[in-house]
Amino acid sequence: MVFETRQSDVCDFVLSGAVVERVESYKYLGFVVHATKKLTFGTDALVATAKKALFAMTRRCALLGIRDPALQCNLFDTLVLPILSYGCEVWGVDTKCGAAAEALHRDFLRRLLGVRKSTANHMVLAELGRFPLQVHFWQQILRYHHRTIALDNLRLVKLAMVDGFALHQTAVKDSWQHYLGDFLHGHLGQQQLFHNFDIASVIERAKYQHAFEYFANVQHSIAA
Repeated sequence: MVFETRQSDVCDFVLSGAVVERVESYKYLGFVVHATKKLTFGTDALVATAKKALFAMTRRCALLGIRDPALQCNLFDTLVLPILSYGCEVWGVDTKCGAAAEALHRDFLRRLLGVRKSTANHMVLAELGRFPLQVHFWQQILRYHHRTIALDNLRLVKLAMVDGFALHQTAVKDSWQHYLGDFLHGHLGQQQLFHNFDIASVIERAKYQHAFEYFANVQHSIAA
């Protein structure tokens, strides 16, 4: 496995004597990665697939006469959410990556309620007792964090995480460790990177914060 420089000054990656083909995008373990674009390129692909699953689900519900919003929400969580959250342990720390998934979720809820597209997001979620998908993403991320630190010390993924946390103080602003540290600091009062903590408690605090912001928005609307 070597790198060779050609006349074009482009460094080729050679494996077993063969030059590895250069492509703009590549699907790795089910997630599409682009050579120059951000991770949102991959999450947009997930949303496109999730839309097809959602269409099939709603069509089936119509054929079977399923109109109960609670049941349809459960079906969404079973059939669509796993697609939207695929690989979120990596990309979910950045809310921008999950923005399109959030939009699809809210559009689904608006159709269930039969309200306009302009209806406030927090009102739509509250009416059906739902939370932003980002809360689910964080739960998956924290579980991944705990699974990784429980691995044997010689596992590559654990060694990579250890090195990442060791460099956290000098890490770039958009790093995985930076986002995770900020989230834990906001809901635990401290970062606790690479330490065990009660995930359920952290998620409950995240839900409480969302509910608090909802009531603040309601009071502001009433006052206005």
